[in-house]
Amino acid sequence: MENKKIWLIIAMATLLALSLSSCTTTTSTPVFYSNNSNYEFTILGEVIYENSTSFGFQELLKAARSKYPNCDYVIDVMVDSETKTTSFFTRKTHKTTYTMRGTAIRYIRNNLVTFPSSFVGTWKRDNFDNTLTFTTNSIKSSSLANSVNLIDVSVDLYTLASSNNDRTSTITIKFVNNNLEISGGTGSGQGNWNGIWKKQ
Repeated sequence: MENKKIWLIIAMATLLALSLSSCTTTTSTPVFYSNNSNYEFTILGEVIYENSTSFGFQELLKAARSKYPNCDYVIDVMVDSETKTTSFFTRKTHKTTYTMRGTAIRYIRNNLVTFPSSFVGTWKRDNFDNTLTFTTNSIKSSSLANSVNLIDVSVDLYTLASSNNDRTSTITIKFVNNNLEISGGTGSGQGNWNGIWKKQ
């Protein structure tokens, strides 16, 4: 009988301790990590990162790139912290959970990069029917419905984006003996631009 009373007292004390738990939530504060007027961007979607041990912008960016593989950055970041305090007699324990929210984006250069003037015009390979027409910042293949846009340049490496900016690829283009030598393409047939192109 005494044992039952002891267990009853312990059970009631546990319920009382749990009833003393409290929860505190901080006010969300926006944090802007990007203010680069040289770029435009397309919005990929919302990303959320939650952790009770550590948090930071790099963790949020990693979560964004896991959800959106072509993500370049996260903007409009907001951080919430929720602290739960549990009391058991005179002992208190605290657990804080951090939730970060933001908007995943992909950068699009704001027409600041261009092809060399020697590239501009229409080009053709000897063994294919399609042509490539270069403007200062785009390429149009006669075998495709839409153009691709130039978004970045690094020496002979040119990064191109599809018209709706959902895919990118990087190819090498060199101007050699008045011809364009293209390599690094991954398509097939006329969709693969590798080869030597002659001005028309």
